[in-house]
Amino acid sequence: MTTRRQGRVKFYDVRRGFGFIVPDDGGADVFVHHTAVSRAGLPALLPGMRISFELAPSIGNRPPQADRLLLLPDDEDAPAMHDVPQTDCAAATKAGGRKDRNRPEPAVAGANACRGREAAE
Repeated sequence: MTTRRQGRVKFYDVRRGFGFIVPDDGGADVFVHHTAVSRAGLPALLPGMRISFELAPSIGNRPPQADRLLLLPDDEDAPAMHDVPQTDCAAATKAGGRKDRNRPEPAVAGANACRGREAAE
């Protein structure tokens, strides 16, 4: 059984597609990839957001990553979801997500979150 952990977003760079979460229980910062953010249905993360997460198993010599993210209720100082810029799904889809396979575009997290939504719009 996997234990859920909680923490705050230290930083998240949409352009580079990753960030880090500072766990409430101490220890090393936890890496979070844009795919975990997209799977959670979030367009991006903002510094200070409260997040609940599980640690995905490490692959090779890489440290474990945050997965199965859940946004926790805001406290007074944390940014709210309405502070996160919303992605224009049509524009992100037309852009094709990535031009360079090694470097995600600024809207890549939002573009991934939009997949499957085009049919509903």
